[in-house]
Amino acid sequence: GASFSPIRNRSQKPDEPNNIGHFFMALDPKAFRSEGEFEADLDDAIDELHATPPADPSEPVLVAGDPEEAIREERLREGVPIPPALDQHIRDICARCGAPYLLRPPAPGE
Repeated sequence: GASFSPIRNRSQKPDEPNNIGHFFMALDPKAFRSEGEFEADLDDAIDELHATPPADPSEPVLVAGDPEEAIREERLREGVPIPPALDQHIRDICARCGAPYLLRPPAPGE
């Protein structure tokens, strides 16, 4: 069988492939608990983690998904950033096609 970690099998020769294997299993919590119990316990665990005093007071304790949720909220509020080169490319296409540019309000003088 394949190795299940990035540590090579000690018997492998250096020129042999790493032979790393992967295994994924998805379990439906409803198969083991009443609907909603798992989610409620997970919410409690997340609340406990968020309440943990951080090692660095300027950096709160985060759980998976927290940074993504913060970015989502920022982008809903401020829009999705578009690199200037892409923005100009889209503007050029709109100008050639006679289509209005709708991604940002026009800059002063446009």
